Formats: sequence, C-alpha cells, structure tokens
Amino acid sequence: MPWWQMVLWILAIAVITAGLYAWGLKKSVNQRENLLRLLYQKASDKVLHYLKKHDTITIKETEELVKDISAGEFYSKNKAVVTKPQDFARELLKRMLDRGFLEETSADGKKAYRAAVRQNKKEK
Repeated sequence: MPWWQMVLWILAIAVITAGLYAWGLKKSVNQRENLLRLLYQKASDKVLHYLKKHDTITIKETEELVKDISAGEFYSKNKAVVTKPQDFARELLKRMLDRGFLEETSADGKKAYRAAVRQNKKEK
C-alpha cells in the first residue's frame, strides 16, 4: 500500500471520529430539553386521553395523572421524572391552554379544564 493511501485512510478515520464526537456532543447538550419535551408530550397525551372519558379535569386530577410519568430517550440511560406533581400539573395545563388544547371552565365552583373544540382546516 503506497504511503499516500495510508495518509488518506488516517484522514478519513479522523474525520469520521470527529463527526461522531460532534454528533454525540450535540445530543448531550440538547438532552435536557428533549427529555422535558418528551415528558410534557406524555403528560399531555394522558390528559387528553382522560378527557375523552370525562368532561372536565381539575388541577388535583391532573396531579394524580402525572405523578408517575417518566420519559427517556432510547439511546440514553437518563430519564426525566415528575418530582413535584403540583408544579408540573400547573405548568402542563398552562402550556396546553396556550397551545389551544384546553379551555378553562368551572365545575362545582372550582376551576376546571375541558378539551378545546378544534376546527379542521378544509381542503381547497
């Protein structure tokens, strides 16, 4: 094998190694945000599933639903877990209200939330 082929192989391996290192570094930097996003997504799905069977949901009921939720990425051993269900439930309901998934209402004199009626866009 000529010397220039050896140099090309060494450079190719160095470039591949640097690319894999940069990819892993980017994944680890964004991991916290990704875990929180997954956690909120799982909790939102659980709340919407609950609202398919019930008319409304209160903050207390939301706390009960989300207290045991955890989320993790398949390639990592790190997981996000709900440690303070009261704070997480309030933030979750606020996010769902802001994104138009829920509407605020009252049930038995208490603040409650129901699934928002979403309009389907008509195709032209």
